[in-house]
Amino acid sequence: MGASVASFPGGRCVRALSNCPRRVYANPADRPCRPHCLYDRTPVAKYLRFVVGGLGEDARLLTGVITEARQLRDSGLLQRHELDTVNDVFEWFNANIPCPPWSDKKWTADAVSWFKEDAGVSINKLWLLVDIIKHQDKVVRVIRASDPGMIVYSDKYQVVAESPKHRKKLA
Repeated sequence: MGASVASFPGGRCVRALSNCPRRVYANPADRPCRPHCLYDRTPVAKYLRFVVGGLGEDARLLTGVITEARQLRDSGLLQRHELDTVNDVFEWFNANIPCPPWSDKKWTADAVSWFKEDAGVSINKLWLLVDIIKHQDKVVRVIRASDPGMIVYSDKYQVVAESPKHRKKLA
């Protein structure tokens, strides 16, 4: 029997947590469903942000999956195979994706990274981190936005955008 699905206006869903296997897949395409992953209801999206936290939490304040995976790695809570996967994904990102110039600080502390929706391989790599984070009983959400805020950095795969102070709260 597949995962039960609760419908939301706009067609997105929340998959039931208890019906999905909790294992890490080497190939994200092999995953039968995405447990603990709550999708937002934004109808048209050009940008994706993977954050750790539930629907009741303001997405602008949540930690991204790369930061969360680094914190888990450094905490010593991961199993050997999870640690290897996190390190492999980080090595891949370091070799293939430009790092935004965070040290230049030409933007405010409200600036966060968003992946462009067509950054396919990068997004597949993120799902490997998502699986590990979910295995630690944390909820991961994918926030989709057509306007993530004022873009202060952009490359082929991602943007860094400053969230407007008075912008409607992201679900």
